[in-house]
Amino acid sequence: MISRYVVTRPYRAPEIILTDVYGRPVDLWSIGCVLAELIINRILFDERDSLMLVYCIMQYIGVSETDIQALPEYVRQNVLQDKQRFTTSHLEALLRRNAPDWNSSEFGINELIDFTKRLLTFNPAQRITAEQALNLPMWEPMGNSFYSNGDENQNGIYVEDNQRRTEQQWKRKYHSSGLFRSDVGGTIMGWSRKS
Repeated sequence: MISRYVVTRPYRAPEIILTDVYGRPVDLWSIGCVLAELIINRILFDERDSLMLVYCIMQYIGVSETDIQALPEYVRQNVLQDKQRFTTSHLEALLRRNAPDWNSSEFGINELIDFTKRLLTFNPAQRITAEQALNLPMWEPMGNSFYSNGDENQNGIYVEDNQRRTEQQWKRKYHSSGLFRSDVGGTIMGWSRKS
C-alpha cells in the first residue's frame, strides 16, 4: 500500500487522501497550490484535517458530476447534501481579486489563472501534465530555456549535466555562471556548506 503521508498537507492532491493510487499528477497539483499561494499571498488550502482538506479543495475549485460519482461513499453523501457548494468554482474569482495589478511582459494574468486552474484540476487524469505545462504558449516569450538537453540555458547553467567533475571544476563552473556570490562570503547563491 502506498503511504497517504506524503506531501505537506496544504499541497496534498485529493487523490492522495481519497485513494491508494497516485502518481506524477500530484506534483503538478502541488505546483498549482504554490502558484496560487504566490498570487493570493496565503496558503490556499489551509486545513489541519485531511478530510476537511478535501471538502475545502472541492469548495474552491468545484467538482463535476463525474467527479462526485467517483468519490468514496462517505464523502459523496456529504457533497450531495449541499451539491451547489461543491460544484461551483471560486478559484478564478479569488485569484483575480488578489492579483488585479499583475503586470508582466512575459504573460498576463489570464494565462497565469488558466495555468493555475489547469494545475488544480480535481481529477488527476484531466490535470495538465508537466510536458503540456512546459509547452503552453505563455512560456514562448522566455524562449525554450526549459529544455536544453545538456546545453547551457540563458543563465549559463546546465539543466542536465551528467559530467563527473572535481570540486574545483564545479567551483569554476558555478563561479563563471554568476551563481557564486562573493558579496556573501564566497558562497553559492548565499548558501554555505557546513563543515
